[in-house]
Amino acid sequence: MQYFWIILTVCYFVETVNGEFFRTPKLNFIMKKLDSLTRDFQDLHSKYESLEAENVNIKREFATDKRKRLLETRLKERSQSTVGFYARRKQSGLIGLQQTIVFEHIHENHGNGYGSSHGQFSAPVSGLYAFSTTIYSWNSQSFDCEIVKNGQNLGKLHAPAPGYSSSTLNVVIYLNVGDMVWVRHTGSTPQDLNANDYSTFSGFLISI
Repeated sequence: MQYFWIILTVCYFVETVNGEFFRTPKLNFIMKKLDSLTRDFQDLHSKYESLEAENVNIKREFATDKRKRLLETRLKERSQSTVGFYARRKQSGLIGLQQTIVFEHIHENHGNGYGSSHGQFSAPVSGLYAFSTTIYSWNSQSFDCEIVKNGQNLGKLHAPAPGYSSSTLNVVIYLNVGDMVWVRHTGSTPQDLNANDYSTFSGFLISI
């Protein structure tokens, strides 16, 4: 078993290694220790510089990822906040009791919330919305309808007789994702609707 011990004398250090004595001048001993400490310091400094460079790279990557996530968030918010549609009805004719009025001629449909086949708007994002419908009567008849949310009345409209008279209804309502809004006939009997692009339905997201 190897062991090492040092005896401090006036001019020398006495070292014993494996039972043998060695005398080493103090200055030489100190210089050896300084060389060893210097090498250790250089090794630590090299490791520090390596870690510092790695830290700089990590910070740079983090900043890049943060900017990327911020940009993606802003683009997502912008795409979500762009919701709106405008559609007109081309076909005039008789509308039955409680029948949904389909405005099949779409001009704008940002967010793809409005369906021209069924005439209903489905909210793609939650928020405050504004809706408007303009209805023209026809054939010397009045026409009655309403805007509904999930089948519940939001407001009624009456386009008076004689025909070729119009009325407009505007509503503002908060919708959750998937809530549906459409225009529905409310007359006590079927009524003629004047379309030919005169009767319209529109809506848009005001704020999230």
